[in-house]
Order: sequence, then C-alpha cells, then structure tokens
Amino acid sequence: MATLEERVAALEQTIASLQDPGQGAGLIKDIADLSHNQLLLLGMGLTARTDINKSKVILSRLEQDVNELKRSLDRVEEHTGNIEQRLSSLESRVKNFEQNVNNRFNTFEQRMNVRFEAQEQSTSARFDAFEQRMNARFEAQEQSTSARFDAFEQRMNARFEAQEQRMNARFETQDKVFTARDKKLDQMLLLLTALAPKSEREE
Repeated sequence: MATLEERVAALEQTIASLQDPGQGAGLIKDIADLSHNQLLLLGMGLTARTDINKSKVILSRLEQDVNELKRSLDRVEEHTGNIEQRLSSLESRVKNFEQNVNNRFNTFEQRMNVRFEAQEQSTSARFDAFEQRMNARFEAQEQSTSARFDAFEQRMNARFEAQEQRMNARFETQDKVFTARDKKLDQMLLLLTALAPKSEREE
C-alpha cells in the first residue's frame, strides 16, 4: 500500500498532466485515477481522524492520570509538609527537653558541689577539732605520766636512800659490835696468857 507522500506525488503528477493539452486523450483515465486517489485520501483522512480522536481520548486519559498523579503528589507533598512540621515541632520539643535536662543537671551539680564543699569543710573542721582534743589529751596524759614517773622516781630514790642509810647505820653498828667483841677477845687472850703457867707460856 502506497504511503501518503507517494499518493500526494501521484496527485501532483495527475494535475500536471491535466494542464498539458497534449495529453487530453488520457483525461478520463486521469480523472478516474484522481477520483480513486481522492477516495483513498479521504479514507486515509478519516482513518487519521479516527486515530486522532483515539489519540485525544488517550491523551485525555493520560491527562486525567497526570492530574490524578498531580493530586496524589499534592497530597503527598501536603503530608510531607505535615510530617516536616511535626518533625520540626518534635525537634523543638527535644531541644527544649534537652535544655531543661541540662539545666536541671547543672543545678543539681551545683547543689551537690555546694553540699560536698560544706560537708568537706565541716568534716575537716571536725577532724581538726578532734585532732586538737586528742593532742591536748595526749599532751596532758604525757605530762601527767611524766609527773607521776618523776614522783615515783623521787619516792623510789628517797626510799632507796633511806634504806641505804639504814643499811649503812646497821653495818656501822655491826662493825662497832664486832670491834667491841674483838677488843674483848683480845683482852681475854691477854688474861689467859697472863694466867697460864710459865712452862705453858714457854711452850
């Protein structure tokens, strides 16, 4: 089957032959061919019109689909906007919550630092006072012990001196007694020697 361009070219040739007087003999045939070509062109035009109508219907359906797709995209965009708003609100709430938590932790940390510092100062003061009391008590105990040892040493020295004096006195008394007895023995020996016979004295 000839294409539309080929049919148009054949029609132009037919018109050109009609305008040539030397070819009048084939006029009837040319007219018949022309009519045939016109019918073919008319059929092709009707077919093309039907195709165009179908194309319009298809395009209308495509337009409807595109419009529906646009509406869907609009709904998706609106939904996305709502989600973004909610996310922004949630992000703001999270930031506020984080800031509140940080503030509360900072306040708690400051309070704990103050309490620990006060407790540390109080504990240090109590330990210092305790150390001072213990030092005072140990010093007093040391002084008391030293005084008691000094007094005990003095008493022991006095007792040893008194005992030594008594012992010396008793030894001196015994020395005197023994000296007196020695003198008496010497006297007795002299008397015995004097009273003994001469022969015994010579012996």
